[in-house]
Amino acid sequence: MPRLHVLCGLPGSGKTTYALGLLRTTRAVRLANDDWMVALFGTNPSESEFRAAFARIEALQWSLALELLRCDIDVIWDYGVWSRAARADLHARCRAAGAEFVLYDISCGFETAVARVLARNTDGAPYTATLRIDRDAMEEFRRLYEPPSDDEGFDVVRVASG
Repeated sequence: MPRLHVLCGLPGSGKTTYALGLLRTTRAVRLANDDWMVALFGTNPSESEFRAAFARIEALQWSLALELLRCDIDVIWDYGVWSRAARADLHARCRAAGAEFVLYDISCGFETAVARVLARNTDGAPYTATLRIDRDAMEEFRRLYEPPSDDEGFDVVRVASG
């Protein structure tokens, strides 16, 4: 049965690093909104560009994910999936596609995540597709983020990244 590996966490938490590690151990394709967003709009799209494009990119990537899952190829969904509702929706769509759903809660201390994001704003390393995020945005993201809980109806793999 193919698997949808869903990476959950704030920017800077270590999702992409973990995703790249999964690529070495699974037969999978990694899909990340940030990669497509940067390719289409650069590293600093306006908020309106970002909001308009995010849902469209996600829909295109989900369409691709379904094709891959139907071909028995695992998919690594490197998105963040911040809300309980978004995780429930993705879980339901995954199960309807006949795939296994694996959620990874990638976490680190908030100040560590902020430091990582600010550092990659200046040098981009080790990722080439990096959206620019400032501390104010990170504070807002922290307010919006709903950490996964054990009562969401699926197993959660907890990964501490530093």
